Order: sequence, then C-alpha cells, then structure tokens
Amino acid sequence: MAKSRAAKQTKIPADELKLISQADALREKAKGRDKTDAEKKQLTDLSKTLGAMRFVRLAKKRGAMVIKAVRNLAGLASVQYTRTPEQVKKLFEQITGEVKSAEQALLATKKEKSAIGIDLS
Repeated sequence: MAKSRAAKQTKIPADELKLISQADALREKAKGRDKTDAEKKQLTDLSKTLGAMRFVRLAKKRGAMVIKAVRNLAGLASVQYTRTPEQVKKLFEQITGEVKSAEQALLATKKEKSAIGIDLS
C-alpha cells in the first residue's frame, strides 16, 4: 500500500509550505474559470521555485544516505571478510556505473530524458 504524503510525515520547511499555500490559493481563486496570463506566470514561477526547493531538500537527504552507504562499504575492509581484488573491482564498477547514470540523468534536460527512456519515478 502506497503511503500518502501525510503518512510519511515529511518535514517540509516553512518557506516551502508558504509557497505551496500561495500556489493552492491561486489555483482556488482561478477555479472554474480560465487563468489570466499573470496568474499563469505566477503559478509557473511558484512551480519552478518549489521544484528547486524540493530538489535541494531531497538531494541533501538522499546524498547523505548515499555517502553513509559508501562509508559503510569501508567496513568490508576488515580482516574478518575475505575478498578478491576482482570482487572489489566488480563492486566498484557497478557502483561507479550507477553514479554516472544518476549524474547523466540529473544533467539531462527533460527532452533528453524522455528521448533516452530514463524513468525517474
């Protein structure tokens, strides 16, 4: 079962919540009629700002998780684990490949993403 936004209890910063409220109020105001050009521009600007704020918030959180996971790999260097250089090389080839793929996806434009079939959902 998918969790709702409220069920996840994501801590959304106050400034981001304020912009969400502004966008909701603008949509409600224009409900049942066509939006003016000024309202469309304002919604577009709010959407871009919110998208940037969400990216930074989530990138910090997810980036920290990735860094922690990579640091945990160092624990495999303990003498209690037996490994071969080939195993280590394969592991880091896969990790490096995924990092490069993620970087390319983040640097690509929306048009490029759909053209090369990257699914970020």
